Amino acid sequence: MGYTPVPSMKSILKSSAPVARIPCLNVLLAAGTSLMLAGCGAGWGLAGASWDSARDLAEVESYEAHIAAGLTETVQDNSCGNAGDTTFAVEQRFDDVFNDFAFSIERLEAVTALPGTAIEVAFRDRTFVATDNGKPLISETLPAVFGMRPAALGVGDLGGRRVILLINRSRATTGKAFVAVYALDGTTLYRNALSSGQVWDILPSAGGIDVIGCGETGRIAAQH
Repeated sequence: MGYTPVPSMKSILKSSAPVARIPCLNVLLAAGTSLMLAGCGAGWGLAGASWDSARDLAEVESYEAHIAAGLTETVQDNSCGNAGDTTFAVEQRFDDVFNDFAFSIERLEAVTALPGTAIEVAFRDRTFVATDNGKPLISETLPAVFGMRPAALGVGDLGGRRVILLINRSRATTGKAFVAVYALDGTTLYRNALSSGQVWDILPSAGGIDVIGCGETGRIAAQH
C-alpha cells in the first residue's frame, strides 16, 4: 500500500510518568522481566562540534523521558571501556542493532507489515507511525536531531507482552540515540533520548530485552 500520513497526534498513553535518568548508579533489582539500557552518557557526544543548530541541541538535551506505570528503571555501572582497556566487552552495532530478534527492520522508511499482525509501520520525516487495520496507533515525531537517518525496528517481549522497539541515531557529532518501546495497542511503554554510548547493541534475553552500552547499564523492569 502507499504511505498515508496519519493525523498529527501523540500515541495514547494508558499511564505516564516522567523519569530522571541517574547516570552510573549501582543498584540491585527485584526479579522480573527486564529491558536493559546501557552506557554512560558523559563523553560520547562531541561538545561544540555538532552540525545541528543550538535550538535543536537544546531540544534534545531537554527531552523528557517517559516510562509507563508498572515499569521501573535503574542504572548501574558496567566494566566496558574502563581506563586502560584495549578491548571492549560489548560489540558496537549500527543498522543491524535488532538483528538478534525474530523480526527486525534495519532501515525503516516505507510502509512495512509486522508478521502475524494487522499492524503496518513506517518512518518518514523523523516521524514513526503505526496503524492497525488502517486505524492510527502511534504517531511519534522525534526531536529534530533525528531527522538524518531511517529508523531501525525490532519486535520482542517485555513483561509477557509483545512490544515494538524503535531506535534512531543522530549525526555522530551530536552523539544521541532515540530509543522507544511500544505495546502492540499503541501504548508508549518507554522512550528517551540517550547518548550514543548508551546504545551499542540491543539483544533479547530471558524474559526481557537488553540495550547494552559501554560504561553503565540501565534496566527497565516489568513489575509482577
